[in-house]
Amino acid sequence: MRTKIAIIFSVMMLTIIPFSIIAKAYDAAEEKESYKYYTYYTVQYGDTLESIAKEYYDEEHYTVKSYIREVAGINTIDANSRLRTGTVIAIPYYSDEYIY
Repeated sequence: MRTKIAIIFSVMMLTIIPFSIIAKAYDAAEEKESYKYYTYYTVQYGDTLESIAKEYYDEEHYTVKSYIREVAGINTIDANSRLRTGTVIAIPYYSDEYIY
């Protein structure tokens, strides 16, 4: 009885393992390369770093909080400070398209 169970388990493992390896390779092949760029944004009345982050962050690369920290750091401003209308700030974004 134990021999039958061992044989069945071995056959299952020999079937499952190759498929999981193939699936991982397929997933890796489907991942697109993305490129990080920066653009400028002119602060509008009522804008906050959080409202800008919620509009522009990419959840594949950031959380809202990490995006706010990065934007604040790039622009050397405090993450909790008020933004002045008309101020131009740099904001990061990602694209699958390579721009040279």
